[in-house]
Amino acid sequence: PERFAMFSAPIMRLLLWVLAPVNWIFMQWKKLLSMVFKAQEDKGITEEELLTIVDEAQNDGGIGEQEGELLRSAIEFHELDVSDILTPRVDVVAASDKDTPEEVAELFRSTGFSRLPYYEDTIDNILGVINQKDFYGRKDWKAPVKEVVSSVLFITDSMKISRLLHLLQQNKAHMAVVTDEYGGTAGIVTLEDVIEELVGDIWDEHD
Repeated sequence: PERFAMFSAPIMRLLLWVLAPVNWIFMQWKKLLSMVFKAQEDKGITEEELLTIVDEAQNDGGIGEQEGELLRSAIEFHELDVSDILTPRVDVVAASDKDTPEEVAELFRSTGFSRLPYYEDTIDNILGVINQKDFYGRKDWKAPVKEVVSSVLFITDSMKISRLLHLLQQNKAHMAVVTDEYGGTAGIVTLEDVIEELVGDIWDEHD
């Protein structure tokens, strides 16, 4: 507060004057050490400094609130793990190898999802993912659903989402299965989940 700043300024000025000799001694000691060790100066900028710069730019009107949020999300993006954004196992909707094509079609209809994990016997044994376009694009409606199952990525929950984004792009995939320490299914994560950490919630007519 301004009142406290005005009160403390004379005290700070006095301390600066009293401690000037001590400060000079330490400055000379620093110069001596730098000459002896010739340590490479770190000219990098920390994450906290970057966030402070963004806050100042937003407060000064240099950038808007939306741009500020986007920049902050981008700066903090690399710190997030898959465990921070995954859909847990209990909330996963998946198709079973026992399901008929009609039952799978009902799952697509009732959920509005464009992709469904496909498992055999138990959800801990996910074989791949069914793409809605592939499912409805089958020439033979009575053909086994397994014929249109695509491969899926398997990852751990400790993976950084920045690394996951690269993997999804590299494999042209939109979904990955998160496994636990026993090899079971801990949940799933989608490309949309990752992107939402950058740009915020993406709502559509099925949300």
